[in-house]
Amino acid sequence: SFKTLTQDSSCTTGDNACINGSFAQCGPTGEWVLTACAGGETCVALPLVKQSGTSVTCDTQKDALSRFQDAGVSGGLDGSS
Repeated sequence: SFKTLTQDSSCTTGDNACINGSFAQCGPTGEWVLTACAGGETCVALPLVKQSGTSVTCDTQKDALSRFQDAGVSGGLDGSS
């Protein structure tokens, strides 16, 4: 659940997440490194198309909602997925 994560939360090297709308990757020292998304985009967990799971990426709200609908799922835009 990304909703409870902060930049100070513990993590495992290589993990990806969304923190406060930014893409976050856990660095080699176990700390989150945040990268702001481009203008008009926010970090979301999108459902994968060909297998179970999610992909964490920056996307527009419109495209993300379309992908959720296509997959028959909800969530992701508020950081709760």
